[in-house]
Amino acid sequence: MYWKNYSKFIQSDYMERSYWHSSKAVYDYKGYRIIFDHYTFHSSVGIRSFESTVTRVYCQFESSKPMYLKICKATFLNRVLNIFNTSRFRILDTRFNRIYQVFLNRGVSPAALNRVTTNKILDLNVVELIIDNNDGIWGTALGKNIYELATYIDKDDLAFSVLNDIKALFEEIINSLAINNQIKPVIEQ
Repeated sequence: MYWKNYSKFIQSDYMERSYWHSSKAVYDYKGYRIIFDHYTFHSSVGIRSFESTVTRVYCQFESSKPMYLKICKATFLNRVLNIFNTSRFRILDTRFNRIYQVFLNRGVSPAALNRVTTNKILDLNVVELIIDNNDGIWGTALGKNIYELATYIDKDDLAFSVLNDIKALFEEIINSLAINNQIKPVIEQ
C-alpha cells in the first residue's frame, strides 16, 4: 500500500509485488525510470539469521563511456584505507569533503557534483550514492553500457517529502550527466 500511495502522490506508475520483489513506484523523468522500492537483505551466522529491509532508489541509464562514482560517509577507517586511492576526488566544498569521500573515474564529469547536488546530498544525509555497472548494484547483471545510479536508506517507511527530495536529487544528477556525459535512457526491449 505504501508504494501505491506514493505512486499516486507523484503521479507515477505502480508495480505490484512479484515473487520476492517488493512492489514499487516507477517515476518517468525525461525517459529515465527512477524506481523506488524496498530491498531485503538476508544473512545467516551460525544458527541465527538476520533480515534487514532498506528503501532503495535507483535509475538505469546508458553510457558509451565507462562510469564509476561512489559517494560515501567518511569514517576514520575508510579515510585510512583510502588515503592513497587515486580515484579519490575532492570538491571545492570543505564541509562536503569533511563528511563525504568521493571516488570517480574519468567517465564521470565532476560537474555532476555541482553545488546544488552536493547541498542536496548534505541535506538528505545520504549514506551512500553510487553509479556503477558491476553486476548491477543490487545483484542483477546489467547489459552492455548500462549503468545504475543508486542509493538506499536504512529505513522502510520514509515520509513522502524525503522520497521527493531524493527524487529531486536524482533528477539533478540525471540532468548533469545528460549534459556533461551524454547519458541516455535505457530503452526496454
